[in-house]
Amino acid sequence: MKKNSAIELLEVLDDLYKLLKSEDTSEITYVMKELKHVITILDKAISLKDNNLDNVLIEIREMCKSFFPPHGGLSDYFIWRDDFSERKRVNEIYESYKNRMWFLLEL
Repeated sequence: MKKNSAIELLEVLDDLYKLLKSEDTSEITYVMKELKHVITILDKAISLKDNNLDNVLIEIREMCKSFFPPHGGLSDYFIWRDDFSERKRVNEIYESYKNRMWFLLEL
């Protein structure tokens, strides 16, 4: 993965974390903790101009796979809003972050 893609991945993961942090994430506490850890690892690798960025990304890919177990995790999580239009809008944003993460990590 090129450094530009790694930076884009960092931005997507950070946006996803911020969105989820603003919600009730009691169902995905483990994912939130791991997501924050992934962000820290990736940010450090990018800022240090780590020559092992590809190896770091392999590790991150494996960590992110754990966010999507057969039941629970980010696969089953959705953001609730009483207003249907708002619920649809915010979940489309949430799905776009997940899809972009999958694309960038080639999951």
